[in-house]
Amino acid sequence: MNPLLKYGLIVGAAYFLFRDQLAVMLPSLFGAHPPAPQPGQATTSSSASSPPPPPATGQTPTSAATTKDLLLKWAQANAFYHQQNGLMNAWQWGYGYNAVRGGNTDFASQFADPSRLMTLDEFWTGVQAAGLSGLPAPRRSAAARAWSY
Repeated sequence: MNPLLKYGLIVGAAYFLFRDQLAVMLPSLFGAHPPAPQPGQATTSSSASSPPPPPATGQTPTSAATTKDLLLKWAQANAFYHQQNGLMNAWQWGYGYNAVRGGNTDFASQFADPSRLMTLDEFWTGVQAAGLSGLPAPRRSAAARAWSY
């Protein structure tokens, strides 16, 4: 095989495999502007003398304490929370967590008896003991998702 053709095919395959990472690292080559910052994400500015203002709530939107507060507000807005005197099982708390934060995490498998009624603090302690912090996993590239387990 012609060496020029061989290396051309290798470079082309690498481009198609890693084009999303290349677009993020070198946006000017792809004619795109840098991505806009997400809400709550610090922005870089040309003046280094002024730090970014703190969030209005004092916490970032992805903090575990904010997630716990949102989960409590979600529960208090539902009738079954009040009917069970503020106690829910792991499936109900997990459903609320997925409704508040998105995703499809199975929290019931973290508990010996997921049908036992528990408070939010008991649920949160069990979830954190299992190593789940309430923070979302960082977004992975298409190549990382394709080649990982």
